[in-house]
Amino acid sequence: MNIAIADVQTPYLSHFWYSIGKNLQENGHSVYFVNPRKYFERFLSKQNNGFQIYTNDDVTNTYSIESGHGYVLQYHSDWLGKDTQLIKEEYSLFRGILEEHNIDVSVFWNEKDLGVLAAKDTETPRVHLENGYLPKTIQIDNQGVNCNSSIADLQFQDILSIDPIWESNFDISAKSYPHDSMSSIDRLKVISQFPLDRSAQSHLRRTIGSSVIKLKQFWSASGDQELPEDPFVFLPFQVHDDSQVMYNTGYINSMPEFLNLVKDSLRDIDEDLNIVIKEHPHDIGRISYEELRKNNPDVTWLKDYPIEDVIQKSSLVVTLNSSVGFQSIAANRPVVTLGKSLYNNYPHVYHAPESDMLAPQLRKSLKNGISEEAAREYIESFRENIFIPGSFEEYTESTLSFILNYILKTAQND
Repeated sequence: MNIAIADVQTPYLSHFWYSIGKNLQENGHSVYFVNPRKYFERFLSKQNNGFQIYTNDDVTNTYSIESGHGYVLQYHSDWLGKDTQLIKEEYSLFRGILEEHNIDVSVFWNEKDLGVLAAKDTETPRVHLENGYLPKTIQIDNQGVNCNSSIADLQFQDILSIDPIWESNFDISAKSYPHDSMSSIDRLKVISQFPLDRSAQSHLRRTIGSSVIKLKQFWSASGDQELPEDPFVFLPFQVHDDSQVMYNTGYINSMPEFLNLVKDSLRDIDEDLNIVIKEHPHDIGRISYEELRKNNPDVTWLKDYPIEDVIQKSSLVVTLNSSVGFQSIAANRPVVTLGKSLYNNYPHVYHAPESDMLAPQLRKSLKNGISEEAAREYIESFRENIFIPGSFEEYTESTLSFILNYILKTAQND
């Protein structure tokens, strides 16, 4: 089979994608890495591999994007800052490879790559990977990730009765291949040795910005206040510019809007019910909520408090669509969601797709609570049949086998 793997953007995942490609190659399949970052190109060259690597320099034909754009184009133009020409080049590269090499299946990290649009336009089977909602697990799906996965469309009883989405009897048994890692200095050398195209410039800006943010986080003072002894509602803030927030939360556009709406809705239900907020660790140093804190002195603010303990002590968790909502189901806490999420199909998740539905759903959640037995069955279904055990940094040969066989089955079932 011919298998295309999309842009590998994150250095610490290099060894994972190399392992996937190497196992496929050793089992007789052709692997095409499409538009990888320069450090991953160099990483692959250190392994003496026979992979076929294509970059924007290899674009031979220009194509027009045909599929529904969704949020992918908006993400690349507004957030990544790519111009129209670069977007067309990256799309055309992927589409050209799909058509010229008769690709049987394309593999993506999450669903934001421009290659996703090319795969849709050519009706090429897709496999999407993303971090799972349980510790050390991986999502895998042939439609999308999070609220766009095929699992999100299933009803509660379908989730409970689903068979494992992977095969237990492997056509491929994966191996662990030794590889030469690249240090941070090696990666910096790669950046300095190659001319920076527009995509690389954008990546370099984000890399430098990320380093500055880490320094700010290191020097950031702890922001934890004491948890209230009385019942409280927990609002886990999400990364303010994450795609889940930007494109899947409907009527909420920011964390301040989120707080204000929940606060107003709770006022009509129980004025004595406290609110606890925990800032997302990836936003600390990137965005300041100091003004919001000053305007809401009655809210308890946290930065470092263990999130598992906050969930356990809460009466209710209200979220846009964070994985914290899934963790809260596992902790037998009722959940209210305002946005699209993977777990809205759970009966004791009270979804408010419109703002005027939030107060009624809050009231129902506080009254009805949660069924511990149903929660256990639901979580176990994901643990045993939907999420793959392992992570992108800590994976086993079994983890690789699950993924490899899912990739091949997806291509065969088309």
